[in-house]
Order: sequence, then structure tokens, then C-alpha cells
Amino acid sequence: MMARKLRILVRKAVWAVVSALLVTGFSSASAWAHKVNVFAYAEGGTVFVESYFPDGSPVVQGAVTVTDAKGAKIFEGKTDNQGRAQFPVPSEKTDLTIEVNASMGHRAVATLKKSEM
Repeated sequence: MMARKLRILVRKAVWAVVSALLVTGFSSASAWAHKVNVFAYAEGGTVFVESYFPDGSPVVQGAVTVTDAKGAKIFEGKTDNQGRAQFPVPSEKTDLTIEVNASMGHRAVATLKKSEM
């Protein structure tokens, strides 16, 4: 009788662990679904922005908004078919906040420091 109860308890514990792993796995998958990677760098008087999804596909026609350290908008545009955008380095160098919005909750923000321009 005790052995039967023990088997039932072990079986319930195993199902609880399996269920928890499945729920955790699906939660992380949905988190990855909304992730966008954004990289920005300055070279030769131009700021380059590159954006893509975790699977490597580019963010095509993503809205790019760039603001300076005071929150003033200094650039607004869209990514191209390779997930890239570019604009001139501002005449007054400051930290830049670069946001790429690929719609449906897919967005990311990167910071390009004044010292990197």
C-alpha cells in the first residue's frame, strides 16, 4: 500500500516538473519573438544603424527614431531591405538614443555614446 502511494507521489512530482519546463520554454520563446537586435556605430562622419531579428533576418522598413541627450529628435527614417539606416553625425556631438520599431511589439533601443563618434 505504501509503495503504491509513493509511486503516485513520484508520478505527480514528475508531471509537475515536466509541466513547469514546458511553461517556461514557451514563455521564453514568446520573449524571443519580440526581440530585435540593434547596433549603431559612427564612421567617416556618418552614423550607421543595423537591425535584425534573432533568426538573423533583417528588420525591413523598421521605423528608426534618433534623439539626442536632451530628448530632441535629430533623425527619423526607415531601415532598408538589409535592416540598415544611416544619417550624418550631428554637428554638436552628444549621446544618441537610437530606437528601431519593427511593429507588433518588436522594438529595441541602442545608445551611441558621444565618445564613439
